[in-house]
Order: sequence, then structure tokens, then C-alpha cells
Amino acid sequence: MLNTLKNKKFLPLLLAHACAGLNDNLIKNIFVFLAAYQFIQSSSYWFLFAFLLYGAAFGVSTLIFGPVADKMSRTTFIHRVKMVEVVVMTLTSIGLLLSSRMLILVSLVGIACCTAAIRVVKYALVPNLVDKKELLSANALLKACTFVMSLLATLAILIP
Repeated sequence: MLNTLKNKKFLPLLLAHACAGLNDNLIKNIFVFLAAYQFIQSSSYWFLFAFLLYGAAFGVSTLIFGPVADKMSRTTFIHRVKMVEVVVMTLTSIGLLLSSRMLILVSLVGIACCTAAIRVVKYALVPNLVDKKELLSANALLKACTFVMSLLATLAILIP
């Protein structure tokens, strides 16, 4: 496993995945608390609508991005998704600062689409970056990274 961590091709993917995982989970957790507070103030239907919208956007995006990712270089695809993700997170921040329900919902769809797009190609890229004997440990590192970043994001929200 240490050899996999020293791999100069795999390490950037792991670090980018770690940052994205922390960012996604942190923003999602913040969104859950703020949205729950704001949406329940007016109507519980908004809160339900937001989570249904996220699930639908994620599901549909997964179906769409699979064939799209197959038609171009996986690295190019990830770079493009990451550029879109910067815009989406900027919109999310603006929406949260302005308490704009519509901007928050639009950014929620953007977050779902970016997360789905990365999930589609994340594991398909690994065989191109590591040797066959390191494949299992590379996938395990990505999975562990996802778990640890989710946990850290949750703890960051819960601990004042």
C-alpha cells in the first residue's frame, strides 16, 4: 500500500479525490443544516423537494455522464468537471450568503451532477495510473479516502 501512495501518477488523483470528498461532504452537511433551518421555517415541502431534487439530479447525471465520459479522455473529463465544480461551489457560497432559496437549489443540482460525473470515471481511471498488482490497494485507498473525508466533514460541522 505504501508503494501505491508513492506512485506519482496515482497520488494526484488521491489528493484531488480527498479534497473533493471533503468539500462535497462539508458543503452537503452545511447545506443540510441551513436548508433544514430555512426550508422548515416556511414549509417542510421545500426541504423534501430539495432532497428529492438532489437524488433525481444525481441519478439522471450518472446515466448521462457514463456515455459522455467514454467518448473523451478520462483525464480531460475530470479536469472539465473540476472546473465546473469551482463555479458550482462559488454559486453555493453566494446562495448561502444571500439566503437565496433558488440559487441554493440550482447549486444543489450542480453539486449532484459534479459528484455523479466524478463517480462515473474515478475507478475507471485507476487502472491507467497504477500497476496491476497495485490495483486492489489503489481502489482501497480511494474508498478509505471517501470514508475518512465524509467523517471529517461531519465532525467539522458537529464540533463548534
